[in-house]
Amino acid sequence: MLKKHGRLMVPAAAISVGVSVFLAADLAFAQCDGKSGFALKACEVETGKIGANQSTADRLKGTALSTTFADTVHLDVLPPSVDPKAFRSLKSLNRSDDGSFILKVGIYEASLQSFPLNPGPSGSLIGGLYPAPIKGTRGKVVADALKQAELHPELGQGDIQQLLSAIVSGVDLEKMQPQVQQTAAALLSPEAMSTIKGSAVAKTVETQIFRWLKGRSGDATEIGRDTTKARAEINTTDQKYDVSKTLDDLQPLQSSDDGPVLRGTWAKMPGGFYVRYLPDSLVKTRFQVIVPEDAGSEDNLKTPLLFDPTRWLAVFAVAPNVRLGITMRAAK
Repeated sequence: MLKKHGRLMVPAAAISVGVSVFLAADLAFAQCDGKSGFALKACEVETGKIGANQSTADRLKGTALSTTFADTVHLDVLPPSVDPKAFRSLKSLNRSDDGSFILKVGIYEASLQSFPLNPGPSGSLIGGLYPAPIKGTRGKVVADALKQAELHPELGQGDIQQLLSAIVSGVDLEKMQPQVQQTAAALLSPEAMSTIKGSAVAKTVETQIFRWLKGRSGDATEIGRDTTKARAEINTTDQKYDVSKTLDDLQPLQSSDDGPVLRGTWAKMPGGFYVRYLPDSLVKTRFQVIVPEDAGSEDNLKTPLLFDPTRWLAVFAVAPNVRLGITMRAAK
């Protein structure tokens, strides 16, 4: 007997083969039933490297952006009281071919455009932020968009926000608004765009597939009607991801210094330098770097110490677990 799994995310074009997808997934993971210990782990690896307790959606799709506070990097910290008053511009540093900054001893600052990457509204934000790598099935797409944004001053911050919100929400490229698709075409490589085509579908499709599997209808005509209905419901559901919220809706942060991480705390990064994020709002963040004289290691003295802020998210320490994407676009 087939068990109902979590939300399935498959291309709309694959609806006609949805039944076989479910059957194949269930049969593969059923092989591990009754196993335990090392045998269970070996079986899970053989059938897809994912535990059988995970949902079908997780097996087939994963989370678009999975970075959480647990992923943050802070090898050591400096308190907010370490507050230099004379910063050099971060952009005064030389950059490598891939856009990373070549860090030198000193203190640096840049006021940058930032982008909230959590679907849904966020309330008051308490405490400080730490950097975390960008993870998830669409993590590379998010990182590429944040990096390439600097090269496209013709795009408004709101346009980029809409694209990022759609990517993180799991919206298929072909279901994004035309304006958002145009932003994607400007920022993303063909390879990146291909990874967000047909990767998400509404839960109504899953409901229809399981209805068919339960044998509620063996009539091909009725199944055809169900498919048409499902497609209509998909279009309706996708409107939830129509990111029409503009930057005017994003209010200045109501932060306090309470919480496990105080606002303005410095996080030590691999290589021995420190960074901190000071958001003025969700869409404007002061990014600061301290590079001590002993930054780097003996093994790295012959190679430059590099850092690319766009490859890291700024993650708040307490709920709501807000993640900010950072670009090298100057905030106004």
